[in-house]
Amino acid sequence: LKLRVFNLLENVHKQIQMPGGTVGLSVLTKACRNRPDLGAFKTGKPGNAFSILLTYQPTQEVVDFAEEAGYRVMVVEDTHGGQVVIRWFGWNFTPVLSETLYLSGFDEVSRMLLSVNNGLGHTLAPVRYLAPSEVSVIVIKGV
Repeated sequence: LKLRVFNLLENVHKQIQMPGGTVGLSVLTKACRNRPDLGAFKTGKPGNAFSILLTYQPTQEVVDFAEEAGYRVMVVEDTHGGQVVIRWFGWNFTPVLSETLYLSGFDEVSRMLLSVNNGLGHTLAPVRYLAPSEVSVIVIKGV
């Protein structure tokens, strides 16, 4: 029997040693209900040239914060790809667009790569429409 223990990271900064250098990892949690003080969070950010921010919701405030703080990659999962998406003449309509413009996929914000994952679950209604579940694997080569 092999037991693995996982630590839950909440509003923390870590340094990860990798071949070729050190990567700064920041975890910003509870961004949708209990919004942390972004100024205070930024003071603990690792000074690495390459840093990653993991967070729950891609609000414009958090995306702007990450870009200004110098993160190179931001990974989020809360939009569920819109969960229920209605397509009409090339336009996507979903309630998620009232919270963020970043619905799903990859975007470049200045020098930062923003990855918005559809995730596996749903919120409120147990249904998904034109918003497939997904798991992403991001490979970083060279820091």
